[in-house]
Amino acid sequence: GAPHFYLQRDLDVTALLALRKELVAASPEGQGPSVNDLIVRAVAMAVTERPDVVSRFDGDALIAPSGTHIGVAVAVPGGLLVPVVRSADTKRVAEIAADVRGLVARCRDGSITPPELEGSVITISNLGMFGVDRFLAVVNPPESAILAVGRAKPSAVVVDGAVVVRDVLTVTLSVDHRAVYGAEAATFLGRIAELLE
Repeated sequence: GAPHFYLQRDLDVTALLALRKELVAASPEGQGPSVNDLIVRAVAMAVTERPDVVSRFDGDALIAPSGTHIGVAVAVPGGLLVPVVRSADTKRVAEIAADVRGLVARCRDGSITPPELEGSVITISNLGMFGVDRFLAVVNPPESAILAVGRAKPSAVVVDGAVVVRDVLTVTLSVDHRAVYGAEAATFLGRIAELLE
């Protein structure tokens, strides 16, 4: 298989969780965005700035992505499906949330169609809802990167020399080393962190 490496960052998501709370309060019942929807939006923004990181390796060639299509890993009985949020960079958070809700529902009831599972340039795998703090996800071929997301939890953090309680979430970027080098992946992950924080 492909040689992989893994980069981890602990993110201060206190402001992100506060924003999500506001968006949920302003949305119709059951239609507010999840933390994951906000992560999809941030990853999409980072991808549009850094298409080099999501180029995929095909034979001996690196193929640039055709659009900012973000895969969202969904656990289903006996397996995993990765439906795709098309052109996520052009969508507002509410649209992403609606897309993901529909895709997840179709994955679970078996009505998802093959085209809805194709063409993603990077996948987000979130196990935070299962109480997982951090994990390494397996790259979803033919993609060259996947972002693993753990749960947000209150943690003791040093801010300006004082210990304070902040909400912290760990993300791990798994990368195919043939397509992306360490420094490129690190700056890409840094941009995702900046957007989420």
